[in-house]
Amino acid sequence: MIAVMDLTFLMLICTLALPLISFLWLCLPVTATRKPYLHVAGILNGLAGFSSLVYFLSSGSRLYRYASWEWIKVKAWNLQFGLVHYPETAFLVFTVSLLSLFVWIYSLAYLGVKEDRHRYFRHLSLFIFGMQWLLVAPGLGQFFMGWELIGIASYLLIGFYRETLDEASAASSAFMHNRVGDLGLLTAVSILLLAGGTADFTALSDLASEGMYAESLLVIAGFGFVIASLAKSAQFPLHAWLPAAMAGPTPISALIHAATLVVSGIVLLLRIKPLLLPIHLDLLYGIAGLTALMAAVMALFQTDLKKLLAWSTISQLGWMIMALSKGGEYASLQHLYAHAYFKSGLFLLAGIFILFAQHAELNEPGSIRGLKPWLLNHKVLRWSGIVLLCALSGFPLTAAFLSKEQILMGFAASHQTWSDPLYWISFLVPLLTAAYAARLYFTVFHTGSEELLLGKTWKATASLWMIPFLLALFSLFPLLSLNPFEGTKNWGPVLGFGFYQAGNPIPASTQWLLISLALTLSGWIVGFLLFRFNLQLPFLNRRYWTEHLQAGLIRPVFAAGRGFSFADRRILDAGIETLSRSVVVLAHVFKLVDRHLIDGGLRLFNKALYHAGPWGATTSEGKLQGYLARTALVLMVLVGLVMMYLD
Repeated sequence: MIAVMDLTFLMLICTLALPLISFLWLCLPVTATRKPYLHVAGILNGLAGFSSLVYFLSSGSRLYRYASWEWIKVKAWNLQFGLVHYPETAFLVFTVSLLSLFVWIYSLAYLGVKEDRHRYFRHLSLFIFGMQWLLVAPGLGQFFMGWELIGIASYLLIGFYRETLDEASAASSAFMHNRVGDLGLLTAVSILLLAGGTADFTALSDLASEGMYAESLLVIAGFGFVIASLAKSAQFPLHAWLPAAMAGPTPISALIHAATLVVSGIVLLLRIKPLLLPIHLDLLYGIAGLTALMAAVMALFQTDLKKLLAWSTISQLGWMIMALSKGGEYASLQHLYAHAYFKSGLFLLAGIFILFAQHAELNEPGSIRGLKPWLLNHKVLRWSGIVLLCALSGFPLTAAFLSKEQILMGFAASHQTWSDPLYWISFLVPLLTAAYAARLYFTVFHTGSEELLLGKTWKATASLWMIPFLLALFSLFPLLSLNPFEGTKNWGPVLGFGFYQAGNPIPASTQWLLISLALTLSGWIVGFLLFRFNLQLPFLNRRYWTEHLQAGLIRPVFAAGRGFSFADRRILDAGIETLSRSVVVLAHVFKLVDRHLIDGGLRLFNKALYHAGPWGATTSEGKLQGYLARTALVLMVLVGLVMMYLD
């Protein structure tokens, strides 16, 4: 009989190895030619999903290091690979595998018979492996490797439709923005490794608590971590890449931009929070609060369905980071899990709507605005959408209602006052969230006419509509709690495994239940009024803030880069090339001088000596008269020369 710990370790190995095997399998040239080879990769990822479920159910409620291997050891520096069970994110391991499986099944129907879809699934497998590798990392070295893997995989997936400029530009934008975060993370890792000789999370926490790091080092490293988390979680001013990434395939938006890659910044903050100083937490609180408000306003007046969901994701991530920075780890993780399921479902539902309408605009005639007649014939899609929008709004009986309540109570318990604008923002964000959810509901589900259906006979296949339906079920309260009105009654004590162990949950109260419900209902009233009077803010629809960020920050940087490139090519390179050519010309001149003047002169002198030798030999005949005659001749010549000089 296999021991529980052995079973858990085995399932964790399978959860990691199977997506990697799937990626390597799809790298083989033969797998690109036949459909059955793709199904083999799908089966491998399905088995990975089952393994992650068994791992989660058999895992314990304490941190446990299953395995550790030494990777690099140089003097006092030590980097290790390993597999660590973190109770607070064990459910995220399962969530990543489950959502990846759902997206895999959905993508088979969404992409159809596209010729190079094996490339899409190959990169998807790489992304799944990178995300799981990151979640079980014992230290920052392995974490950084997973961080880079999901970065390059997301770049390849966003740019899957590489035939058009928009998709290629979106992929490049995501790649460049995230490189800023990578630089911050690499800087922080290097500082801590050089100062303490280790990158292990537990060791780092112990060293920080013992005061082994100088405060100046922690300040610099902390800012590096802050930059990394802001870039990965698309927070201001590194947020513009996420709306642009909506040019990629919709299933990728559901997985990467709602539930996995963008939450890796929050996972990083959870791992290294003991190293952060109050200045870092206050900075996170302020930036995340402003980002949450800005993105909620952008979503409220957005006319592109996918970009509306993208701005919503940015806002929700900012709200989670606000909670995390004020000690609400439990609440932040709860909302992370709830958001992963309902936002993935909304993205996949949007993909179905876009397939039907052939574009993502909400206000154009014949667009997604007015799908009511079509949805009447697709009741599963209709009710899935309603449940998912209720979850986004935070209505009772949904998981988001419980997490929203925990976050609001956490803000109140953090001793914030109403004189703090960010405290107002923490309550305004859920109201605006409900408002744009209501506007989207009335726009899509309560307008339209039968004329829109003329010539449109497309019908969603079961593999398309079934996935949003399942995600809608996962968005209900049993995901987080046995009690629909109490977020602390999770499944851990019942089933005996670790579940949401981070932080301290706050027991629910009737007061906060009513406040949470009032915010949701007020938001829906605002959303209905916006829909009823068709209020629009054109400057927001033209991505005003994003364009001004591009004009004020990114474009000047690119302009400076072009200036430096011009100076490098036209001035430095040209000067160096001119100098090198001058040196070559001088070398040829010296070569000619050496060959024809110096060497020629020496050869001429040698020849003169050669011919003068016999003549000199004839002057040594041994007769005194000859010596005197030649001496007199030389003296006469010298006297003549002197007289010429004196004249």
